[in-house]
Amino acid sequence: MSSAHNFRVAKPPQRTPTCDMCRTRHQKCGGEQPQCSNCKLRAINCSYSSSKTRVPETIRSPESTFAPPSSRPSISDADYERLYAEIFGDIVRRFNLDKEGSAGLDNDALLEARPGNASLPAFHREVSSIVREQTLPHSGLSALPSDANPIKEPALERGPDHVRKIMSDSLPSHDVSCHLLDMFFDHQNSIFYVCNREEIQAQLTLMYEEPAGVSISWFCQMFLIFALGVQFDDLYETDATTYHEIGQKYIDDAIDEQPQNTIWVIRAMLLLCIYQPPTKWNSIWMNLDAAIRGAQRFQLDVAHNQLNELSDDEYQEWRRVWLTIISFDRWVAIFLGRLPRIKESISRDPIFKDPNLRMTLRDTPQNYITTLAIISGDILRDMYFSEQSSLNVCRQYKTELEKWVFGLPHPLQQHIQSGEIPNFPKDMAESTFNLYFMHLGACMLVTRPFLLRALRMKTAGNFGGPIVSAIASEATLCIEFASRLIQNASGMLGSSFAPRKSFIPVFFLINAAHIMVLAAAWKLKQSRSEHGLPGPCDQDREQAALDTAIRTLEFCGHRNPFARRYSSLLRDLQRQLLAATAAVPNSVPSLSSSASVADSDPLAESPYPRSLGLPPFAAFPPGNNMLEDPSLEGWMPRFGDGSPGYEDLYNSRSSFL
Repeated sequence: MSSAHNFRVAKPPQRTPTCDMCRTRHQKCGGEQPQCSNCKLRAINCSYSSSKTRVPETIRSPESTFAPPSSRPSISDADYERLYAEIFGDIVRRFNLDKEGSAGLDNDALLEARPGNASLPAFHREVSSIVREQTLPHSGLSALPSDANPIKEPALERGPDHVRKIMSDSLPSHDVSCHLLDMFFDHQNSIFYVCNREEIQAQLTLMYEEPAGVSISWFCQMFLIFALGVQFDDLYETDATTYHEIGQKYIDDAIDEQPQNTIWVIRAMLLLCIYQPPTKWNSIWMNLDAAIRGAQRFQLDVAHNQLNELSDDEYQEWRRVWLTIISFDRWVAIFLGRLPRIKESISRDPIFKDPNLRMTLRDTPQNYITTLAIISGDILRDMYFSEQSSLNVCRQYKTELEKWVFGLPHPLQQHIQSGEIPNFPKDMAESTFNLYFMHLGACMLVTRPFLLRALRMKTAGNFGGPIVSAIASEATLCIEFASRLIQNASGMLGSSFAPRKSFIPVFFLINAAHIMVLAAAWKLKQSRSEHGLPGPCDQDREQAALDTAIRTLEFCGHRNPFARRYSSLLRDLQRQLLAATAAVPNSVPSLSSSASVADSDPLAESPYPRSLGLPPFAAFPPGNNMLEDPSLEGWMPRFGDGSPGYEDLYNSRSSFL
């Protein structure tokens, strides 16, 4: 026999079992029976259930969240008949009914007392009760239960009080809870309005003082809010995933507790959307669809209250949440390069039909974000998915963006145009911070197709001068917007107070960096071709801006894997451009020059028209005749449109993700 058999790997020791209560609270215990040390310390019930007999927990899909409540059997009809025959027969035999046949037993009454189709423990209890009622008057047996070992409730067979106790015990300390709420309201809620601060704080106080008076739905929402607050917290060592899992796990229990009131699920679905990282777009899209359909069911999209169960004040509060859903829907559509879920053509909301109605939403920063999101969604539809996109459509949306800027309050307008964000109050600083990036992102979105077109067109052939000049002007303007964003992002995202977990600024910074890559490629093309578009061929300014963007993304990448991933990808693109530039005769790239310009001002010595101190589109007068040329109406920049190889340069998935 081989000597290898003498050296066998010892079997690992069996893991100490954990009681059901500690398992649901994500804790470990010593497995002492009948009561573990943790449950004994907290004076709560302790139970153990076999893993073979555990009932799997059913998860309600978002599509069925807002369906009318209905009774759902826990077991199939075939299993029900089989279990009924087995358990009922065992109970009858236990009382010797099948052998001795008590003379006074009313068999018809037993047959008519057939229990309903409920969960297995409830089924057993109901059968035992019926048999006991029928046999005790005739058999003379004691009224005490005959089963010395009654079936225990499985761990997942939980009632509302049990769930409420679990969630109450899972709350962090009061100081940590208040701090996480402040983080949520100062940062996330100032961008996408989800709930009222006073209402949430009142519910949190009740959770610590009188948890029995708080519904499970509020516990679920509170834990989802904690998960979002942790993303902006640097003070406490807390885990956002644990809070998120607890809040999501008991949503079904909250619906079962109050099936007649499910409007709160709209907020829960929105919180789930905002929490998801920018890599789980399918989950975001699915939960967002559930929130939209829930809001439409409660007629939040008709702008006036038509429901008896909601007061006018409550309806207006939920109407603000609906506006957040509109805003979030459009920003997600821009991130993915898809059309928004909420279609303007079929929506009942008058905010889509009447642009003047949007100007009435001037009371909160979140409403300014919503109106800008609607304009950006229209740009996405008409410039990338429409058959009639043209330079005139671009000019129309540039005018609309100008009106949006001039409609802002004067202090906010100055911050948006200058990029100087106030540090206090925190919620105003956060909303202004994101508005700045959203506005420049919309400006880049409306002009970016022309930069891509400029890289694919030639001046020779049947292209006329006005077309070339118009496209070059819009492409140059797109590069200018990207330069402005990168310049200010280096200071705004690199400061100590910057919300580095915010996804929107990082997303638009990545887009701006890609635009600067295209600008450098445009100049490289001009240096190689005799028919390129007019302009300087040095890339110092573009390389300096690209260096600044990559350094900023690397700084944000310490807590944002999305930024870290694209900083590496952009670095590879930069190396390719530098290598290609070095191969061009009479063209030597200067890294030291790029670094010096980046440290001072990425816009220094810019060959493009500067408009930092002017309105967004003041560099090009509205009366520019070259945009009036009717021959331009035939050009339609769309996703995937252009010469072969266009899809590789501008792929909707890689560009938006």
